Amino acid sequence: MATMGFTSGVGNELSTIHGGAVATLADASIAAAIRAHENAGLSHATIELSVRYLAPARSDLVARSRAIKVGRKIAVGEVEIRDADGELVAIGHGSWAMKRA
Repeated sequence: MATMGFTSGVGNELSTIHGGAVATLADASIAAAIRAHENAGLSHATIELSVRYLAPARSDLVARSRAIKVGRKIAVGEVEIRDADGELVAIGHGSWAMKRA
C-alpha cells in the first residue's frame, strides 16, 4: 500500500491531482509489491506501465498493489488507486525487468 496526499505540488488548474502524479503513485506502489516478493534480491526497472483514469482525483489517494508474477527476467503487477472516500480513481498494470543485484 502507498499513499499520496493532495498538495499544491501534485495539483493542477482543475483542482485535481495531475495524472502524471497518479501514474507515479501507480509505478511506485507496484514496484513496492514486486520488491516485497520472495525474489527481493533482484533489482528491477519499469519497462511498461498503463494507467486508466476512472474519476477525478480530488483528495488524498491510497494505492493497493499486488505482484501478479515475479520471474527471473520479468515481473508483472497491478494497482487500484482510490480516493479518501473509497472511490476508484484509477487502475493500472505494468511490467518490470528483473536483474540480479
